[in-house]
Amino acid sequence: MDLIHIAMESRSKEYDNTLLNWIGLDIPANSDVEASLLNVLVNFSEEAVFKLTASDGDIIFNNLGFYEQLLDGYDPVDVKGTVEPKGSLRILRSALNEEMFPFISYSDRNGVSLKNGAEDFLSQYATRVNAYLSLSNSKHLKATSSDSTSLITLAPGVRGRNILLYGVPGSGKSYTIKTQYCDDYTHMEKVVFHPDFTNSDFVGQILPTIKEDDTITYEFVAGPFTRILKKAFDNPQETFFLVIEEINRGNAPAIFGEVFQLLDRDDTGRSTYAITNRMIADVVFNDPDEPVYLPSNLWVLATMNTADQNVFTLDTAFQRRWDMKMIENDVSKATHAKTEILDTGVSWETFCKQINSQILSNNSVTLSSEDKRLGAYFITEDILQPDTPDKKTLFAEKVIKYLWDDAFKFNRENIFSDRFQSLEEVIK
Repeated sequence: MDLIHIAMESRSKEYDNTLLNWIGLDIPANSDVEASLLNVLVNFSEEAVFKLTASDGDIIFNNLGFYEQLLDGYDPVDVKGTVEPKGSLRILRSALNEEMFPFISYSDRNGVSLKNGAEDFLSQYATRVNAYLSLSNSKHLKATSSDSTSLITLAPGVRGRNILLYGVPGSGKSYTIKTQYCDDYTHMEKVVFHPDFTNSDFVGQILPTIKEDDTITYEFVAGPFTRILKKAFDNPQETFFLVIEEINRGNAPAIFGEVFQLLDRDDTGRSTYAITNRMIADVVFNDPDEPVYLPSNLWVLATMNTADQNVFTLDTAFQRRWDMKMIENDVSKATHAKTEILDTGVSWETFCKQINSQILSNNSVTLSSEDKRLGAYFITEDILQPDTPDKKTLFAEKVIKYLWDDAFKFNRENIFSDRFQSLEEVIK
């Protein structure tokens, strides 16, 4: 409000008339004053973050995201989504419809587009916005384009979160991370938890090192957590990801150890509580006495198969520190959904839907039958249509074996003929 007051002070009467005009009174507005006031309001909106729901998931972005998208390709940017806008996105849509942004146009049909002759102005303005967001500790992520309009997967101003993606095997959890979050290994550390994975593997450990004079010293060797933490602090204007595949195949609370405390985050995306770890602090800050915490530009992503057996359970205290996101098992969206299985005349989509329906109907017999379903990406297209004779048994050895040994282990008669007494006979 102080900034608006400063802007209005020299022409307060004209500003008063403009504001009265905006609320519907029959008082003429001064066009220069109105343009100046709109510019101030647009400036205020640059830190806002918007969430758009599209057919393939939620998309988080801010103004700078679509500014840069327009400057990169000049294609319209879609901010409509597939459901009725809510919260800040609804306000943004209203502002666009009212033409509050002096350099862009908007329509429900064509999305956000660059006004004629506004390229140079927007380029300079976007540079200033980027500098401002950098100084205010907001973050930038690259945008991705579709064939016609563009959707921004993540954008500046987005605060780090802990997200746990779960679903049946093959539902597309890792694919979701790759397409919606990050596919740049220079900004990511990826690990796979397993029963033998330890806190030392995750955080780092002291190992012997032979010096040039053949003496042996012991030094702390950083693990994936410490390495990505250092990258995040060294590059505060970029966004980084720690990706944990199969988080429940290892003893996650034991692997995280004291780092578990850092998963609580405040509204800025930074750890609510810090820990003292001299070895991590020495690597990250070059000061062993510095408190260790997760910065707002570091995301932690994890995947979990709900059908896994003989794995570690995640207790409530651990799970509550994550945003849980179920990956829908939609076979129809798989790239090979319509591919025929060998020469059967049956598509992968049809097969999956029928088998999964049968699995769900066995709920009274099979515990957690929902988790036993075939995932859309349980197998790849080359298994459905093998290019060499020796690969023709891969479908049976992967899919049929799973159905025999796992999904229908206690009621095989529901889908297998009585004449089959063993898996060997089925595969033959």
